Amino acid sequence: MIISREFDYALRILRHLSSRGLSSAVDIEKSENVTADFARKILRKLRKAGVVQVERGVNGGYRLIKSCDELTLWDIKCAIEPEEMVNRCVCPEYQCDNLDKNLCAIHFECCRLENIIKNEMENRKLSEIFGL
Repeated sequence: MIISREFDYALRILRHLSSRGLSSAVDIEKSENVTADFARKILRKLRKAGVVQVERGVNGGYRLIKSCDELTLWDIKCAIEPEEMVNRCVCPEYQCDNLDKNLCAIHFECCRLENIIKNEMENRKLSEIFGL
């Protein structure tokens, strides 16, 4: 898993919402250097994951509905890019053409790295990262 631009921007958006509260995509664009369209795409995923909610109307926008003490890097990773792994061979449905993955040393190493990354991300709360 490489940290994608979308994951990076999701963290920037959440940092903005955690410090400023209800905000429009345009507000986020101005402060976090994320285009409003891309912010909306990311916010849709975060909304679907139950991280943010939308408030409609003239004074509407997006708001965090979970505290940064509750949210981990892994939560956000799963909301933004649930299928991404260290290597595609780690994905359960992947069929390796080269070797039985139950015997493959490369597969075992990718699984080991995936577990380390997942564990680290599960143990890092957004509040720690954002200094809250």
